[in-house]
Amino acid sequence: MRSGGRWMVLAGLLGVAGWLLRPPHPSFAYAQLDDMQLANGKTIDAVLRDFVTDPSIERTGIDPSAPPVRVERRELDRRDRDRERAAAMRRLSLDELFAILASSHDRDDVWEACYQLRSRYEENPPRFEDALWSLHYQERQLAASILQSLVHQERAEVSLRLLEVSVEGLGNDGISERSLWASNAVDCAQFLLEHGKQQESALMRDLNSADHQRRFLTAHLLGWWGSTLDPGGVCAALVPHLFDNDIAYDAKLAAAALVRLGPQALPYLCEASRRADQQARRILELVIWDIESPPANRQQDTQRVWQKGLGGILTAPKEVHFLEVSALFGWEALNAGNPVFQR
Repeated sequence: MRSGGRWMVLAGLLGVAGWLLRPPHPSFAYAQLDDMQLANGKTIDAVLRDFVTDPSIERTGIDPSAPPVRVERRELDRRDRDRERAAAMRRLSLDELFAILASSHDRDDVWEACYQLRSRYEENPPRFEDALWSLHYQERQLAASILQSLVHQERAEVSLRLLEVSVEGLGNDGISERSLWASNAVDCAQFLLEHGKQQESALMRDLNSADHQRRFLTAHLLGWWGSTLDPGGVCAALVPHLFDNDIAYDAKLAAAALVRLGPQALPYLCEASRRADQQARRILELVIWDIESPPANRQQDTQRVWQKGLGGILTAPKEVHFLEVSALFGWEALNAGNPVFQR
């Protein structure tokens, strides 16, 4: 080998050695905290606390000019507060926890109170039913959300009052994941879809509600159940949601309900197709096709959706369920009173 070649190889080896021996990046050192095994049994929280606050702890390989470990400190503070909140609420009575549901606007307090109440239901089940009669709307709705989850777990029974409060919760009431870690409209719609058909007559009055969210969810439920009470009213509330708009998944939910409404919807759908935009017209053609000639299987469902050029808008309509669309119910466009949704 020529001498120049040997020098190049030597330089390369020295470069690799320098890279291997370089001080670790601070983020690498911070990541190692997750793997620490200390003989004194300290928890990772204690390690983080000492790491942030004790200047005597060796910080080998950490660049002094790197930003301090403030992210870990803030995260530690948050977890400490959460633990303190949980410990404090475990000491509260059921009445005190329900009082938080009635009056608190701190979503972390409300979340923890709901968690504690779900875990303590067996202490006094009638107290939960009493909360459904509260004069405080927020308390009624959050108590209903708790009981709905307990019914799903087969720990509670469906009551008439629970169904009534669930119907009440379909509207645009300001309770959301962003405000209180709760989506009562989603919870109520899902619950009624499975348990609420006996509320069909009560829901009919909401087909003409000025609350766009309430009207749409009511129409979806009635369509899904194949209600025969007012198919024209159901179609009138659902068809505008087939149009191209800024509301995520509303066309998907509307199409699913219209298919399940069945042949009684056909006269209204045929009439609506004359005034539809391009998107709504294609969806109406698919819905009418599925009603008149139901697809034999899921594959045929999917083929029809793509054949109509709706793959980016719909899945096969009969497969729609609320678990797919939990993000739907923040609808600023729907609740802002967009004229397209006026009957």
